Amino acid sequence: MWSVKLAGAFSAYDRDVSAKIEESFQEDSSGECRLVLRGNDYTIDFAAMKQRQTSDSSKVRVVKRSATPRTAALVPAPGAPVPVPATAPAPAPDVPTPAAKTEDGRCCNERESRKRPIAVEDLAASSSAAAPPRAPAAAPAATTAAPPAARRQPAGKRPYGPSFLGSTDRSAGPADARSTIDTSRLSVETADDVFVFRGTGVGNEALRQVIQLAGNNLPAPDEHIPGRAPSQALQGHQRGVVRFKGDPNRLNTVLHAETRAVLHAAAGLAASDAARAFELRTLAEQDYKSQTGALLYDAGVKLTMHLDDILACNSKAMDARNMLWNLGNDATFELLSAPAGVTRFPPQAQRTQGFQRDAARVKKVLLRHGDAILINIEQVAHGVQVEQSCADADAARLLPGRRMCVSVRPVLTAESPNVAGYVFDHNDQRWENPHRNK
Repeated sequence: MWSVKLAGAFSAYDRDVSAKIEESFQEDSSGECRLVLRGNDYTIDFAAMKQRQTSDSSKVRVVKRSATPRTAALVPAPGAPVPVPATAPAPAPDVPTPAAKTEDGRCCNERESRKRPIAVEDLAASSSAAAPPRAPAAAPAATTAAPPAARRQPAGKRPYGPSFLGSTDRSAGPADARSTIDTSRLSVETADDVFVFRGTGVGNEALRQVIQLAGNNLPAPDEHIPGRAPSQALQGHQRGVVRFKGDPNRLNTVLHAETRAVLHAAAGLAASDAARAFELRTLAEQDYKSQTGALLYDAGVKLTMHLDDILACNSKAMDARNMLWNLGNDATFELLSAPAGVTRFPPQAQRTQGFQRDAARVKKVLLRHGDAILINIEQVAHGVQVEQSCADADAARLLPGRRMCVSVRPVLTAESPNVAGYVFDHNDQRWENPHRNK
C-alpha cells in the first residue's frame, strides 16, 4: 500500500492508484511512475520517494510504501553514539527565515543591526504553552503521552533534488544531513526551563565550517563587525551578523544534523522523565529553518536580559524553542524562568515583552566552546556576557578574541508553544503572521 503525506500525516492512495504505483515500483524500484490525479499530472520518484506535480516541480510531497518500514525515532542507550535517523525529508511549513520589520531577521531589541538573518540570541526550548512555569520539557497535555508518530504538522513545499538546494524559505528536514559526531560523552544539565548540553562532540570542525561559509565576510579581529555603527574602541564593544557568502537563497543547514544527534541522545539520558524525553525526540525530528549567517560578538559584549516576542518582532513564523550553539569564547547566560509581571504589547507595536526582574531567581550558566543551550525565548528571560577566555586553544586561534553563536530554529508547527496568534494558510501550506505584511 502506498500513501502520500498531506498536512503532516500520511494518507493512502486509492486502491487502484496504489496498485499502479506498486506495479511500476516492482518493474524499476529506482525509476518513476506517471499518474493523473484529479486532473493533474504527477510523477512518483521512487529513488527520492517523493511525488511531484509534473507541471510545477516545486509542488513536492513525501510518499511511502507500507512494505518499507519508516525508521522510528529511537531512544539511544545512554552513552552510545547516536546517528540521525535515515528518514525521508518531511514536508514543513513554507516559512522564510524570521525577520523584524524587514525580511532580514532583525529582532526588536537589536534594531541597530542593519542586516540580521537571525534574531538576537535566537535561543529557545524546553517549556510549552500548556506547561507549568518550571516544567522544562512539557508538551501540551493532549500529546505528552502520545508517541512521536502522533504529531501533526502542516505540509509545505520542499525543494526537489539535493537537500542543500533551494531558497531560504525552505526548511531542512530530518534526512538533509548526517551527523558523524560522537555523543558518548554527552551530559545534560537543567536550569529551571532550560537544557544545557555539554560534551556534544561539536567543536572546531563546526567552527571551520562556519568560517568557510562566511569567507571574506568574516571580519578580522581588529575589524568592524557588520550590523552596528563602529565604536571608538572597537574591541569589546561590537556584535552583529556575519552573512554566509554566495547565493543568499542557498539552503544552509549548519549544525542541523548535530542538533538532531544531540537531542536524540539527550532523550535517552532523560528517559526517566517521559515529558522531557518526548519533547527532545519531537524537536530532534522537527524540520529546522535554514540559515543565512551566524552571530558574532567581541569579548566583553553584554546583552541585557530580555524576553522576545516573535509574533510582534518577526514578520515570519518560527518556533520559540531554539538550539543555540556556542563557538569560540566562553559566554555566561543569565536566565530567569517564567518571570512575573509579563506584559505583551500589541503585535503592531513591534516591541519585546516586558517583565519584572527578580535578581534572587536569576540563574547563571557558563557555556564553553562546543556547548549548546535549548531555551524558549518567549518564556525565559535571558541575557549574555561574552567572556575574555576560550576553553579551546585551537578555537582561540581560529576565532581570536570573539564568540560566535549558531542558532538552529525549528519551524512553527501546530504543537509549537507560540502557535497562538498565527494563521495557517491552507492554500500556501504555511503559517502566516496576520499582523505583518506578507
